[in-house]
Amino acid sequence: STPLNETFEVSTTPGKPVSEILIDLGINPLLVPMVARQTDHETVRVEKNTIINDDTVLILHGPLAGG
Repeated sequence: STPLNETFEVSTTPGKPVSEILIDLGINPLLVPMVARQTDHETVRVEKNTIINDDTVLILHGPLAGG
């Protein structure tokens, strides 16, 4: 598969949960431990079963490692 850019725009059918959008993009939802939704005023964490119905900016956080 082709690697995705760091920032990209996609169109999807309204009413899909975040997890299905990830699958449609070829991203395994298990590899995205945190998803945030950006609004005009704040960025809030959302669950992967959150339904997306409108124009939304999603921020995907990959696994982090530290020590």
